[in-house]
Parts: sequence; structure tokens; C-alpha cells
Amino acid sequence: MSLRCWVQPMIKRLFLFAVWTLAIALGLMFLLILVRSPRLRSLEGELPTRQAVESDRKLSLLAQILPATARDIHYYVRPLGRVIYVNFTISKAEFLHWAAAQGWQFMEIGSSRYLEASPLNAGLLSVDSGFYYEEKRTQNENPEVITSELRVIFDVNKSRCFYRFTGAD
Repeated sequence: MSLRCWVQPMIKRLFLFAVWTLAIALGLMFLLILVRSPRLRSLEGELPTRQAVESDRKLSLLAQILPATARDIHYYVRPLGRVIYVNFTISKAEFLHWAAAQGWQFMEIGSSRYLEASPLNAGLLSVDSGFYYEEKRTQNENPEVITSELRVIFDVNKSRCFYRFTGAD
């Protein structure tokens, strides 16, 4: 057996190993860049008014949602997965006006209604008096699959709105 018969398969294996190693390294670099991208990171914080939200370009999605009179705003936004948790102070009259403009038909909360834990509140949130709206969208071809969910609760006693959206819409 000649040296050439032994060396050629070895060179071919080394070349394939180098190509796979380079592909994996490039893939890992791409993932690292993707994860560290500011456009894809979750945004969390507090701002005093909607005008302050509007002045931050990264929060344009949130600015589209909030009523003009929202204040003491606490938010958590994950843009890539379209997850939005926001709660804010607003008067009952301002809330009802904003909700009517959205076309939401609210149910009145007569007894405790719970909003599950979110990045903004640890534990369950209990609302004893207020309004509740929920909308779920499903796939046309498979109605059991929920593609998005919107839940809005207004606490009359605290004059606070709790808004949660998850999904692709």
C-alpha cells in the first residue's frame, strides 16, 4: 500500500473536519450576535407618562398601545416573541373612553378576578371591582391553537389598568 492511498483520505477527513468546525463557529457567532442585539432584548422599566414612552424609539410598539393620559407606566416588552405586559394609572372615565375607542366590550368585575403573575408583579394580582376584557385569536385551520391573547383588567379602586398581550398579531 502506497503512502498516497493513506494520505489522501486523511487530508479529505481533515478538510471536512475544518469545514464543519468553521460552520459551527460561524453559527455560534451568529447566535451570539442575535442574542445580544438590542432590538431583540426584552425591555423593562418605568416611565412617568406616555409622552416619555413616545420619546424612546425602542418603545414604539408600547406607544401605539397606551392611551394619551396613561401615567406611572410599568412595562415589560419582548419584541421578538410579541409579549407585552404594561400597567398604568388612568382615571375610570379616561379608561372607559380609551376602551370604547378600541371597540372592547368589557364585563364588570363583581367579585375577585385574578391576573396571573407577570414580569411586573410577583404572584397573583387580585381585582375586586373593575372591568375585564379578554380576546383570544386562533388559527383558521386549527381553532384549538391560540395564536394571540389580549387581556385587559381595570381596577377601579386603584385606578390602574393591567394590559397583557401575547402572540403574533
